[in-house]
Amino acid sequence: MHYKRVLILLLLLLTGCQRQPAVSASGVPGGPTAAGSGQSSPYSSSETPPVNLVLSYSGPETSVNGWWALQYKQLVEQLSGGTITIDVYSDSILGSDLEVVRDCQYGTVDIQIASPSALVTFIPEAAVFDVPFLFQSLEQARAALADPVLFRYLSNAYEEKELILMPLADQGFRELSLSQPIQSLTDLQGLTIRCLYNEHHTAFWQALGLETVSMDIADVYLALQKGGIQGEENPYAQIHDRKFYELQKYMTNSDHLLFVGGMHISKATWDSLSSDDQETLWQAAEECRMILPDYVDQANEQALEQMSREGISLIDFDAIPGLRAQCRALTYEAAYESVVAVTGAEILDRWCSSAAGTSAPE
Repeated sequence: MHYKRVLILLLLLLTGCQRQPAVSASGVPGGPTAAGSGQSSPYSSSETPPVNLVLSYSGPETSVNGWWALQYKQLVEQLSGGTITIDVYSDSILGSDLEVVRDCQYGTVDIQIASPSALVTFIPEAAVFDVPFLFQSLEQARAALADPVLFRYLSNAYEEKELILMPLADQGFRELSLSQPIQSLTDLQGLTIRCLYNEHHTAFWQALGLETVSMDIADVYLALQKGGIQGEENPYAQIHDRKFYELQKYMTNSDHLLFVGGMHISKATWDSLSSDDQETLWQAAEECRMILPDYVDQANEQALEQMSREGISLIDFDAIPGLRAQCRALTYEAAYESVVAVTGAEILDRWCSSAAGTSAPE
């Protein structure tokens, strides 16, 4: 934990002590209505004390996370009439995803934007999304993500860690980028790829025959530069924002995983707020969920176009005979067995079967 982060967190703790708590709702995830306990705030709408919240995310201000955070801030401040303000911290200045989620657990940080896949060492059940090569299209994957049963399952897991999960969104598919071209599965095998700190990702990449190195995304550029890794995987927009394309000239449309985006709020913060403020935070998150897909699709398309102008080559997975089917066949069992150990079969089967349009009813 570097000194700048320590100083910022101390400042946040001091300012947090000044927050005036209201009688809260129960904090049960699922939206303000589900969270309501029937208790009313001791303040009327006109008397609600001002609230200042801290939001942290990884990535630059120009990233999808940056756009999401800005939209959320603006919506919350607009919907609350300025009684709720949000201070936004980008570029992991408050710490890595895993450091910040723990700060969020204790209320030192109020809001975090972080993919569930980046938090599986903290919230094991978040691995439900980590079986690769399931979906044939982004529309199909998004329909699966909208499953309310899946959301309730994940909400309960987050609440056990003292976090309130907000409506889920996505940032498109994760795509494999490489330092050298491939023409077959054999060309992939033996390459070293950067992974999240996620044992399930490690399991399926190794099943595919790749070597894996887990590291924070902030360290990937240097690792590529020094040749320690030959591959990484992210949506095109993130590959562009992080400038990985400067060191890797080959992109693919592997579409191997939906990059699920998550926003959560410290339960300690949530419980300190009035029901009106909770409703405002939830409504703003829901509006972000609705507008994010169009922005994500545009950002990924523009990023690929810009990288193409810079000289990258797109390797079409579907133009290599049998490659996608081979990848799915080799990875499915390893990923499923790894994930089912922490999620149980019922919810994982629901997610996997949704790829074929056969998800169970609510």
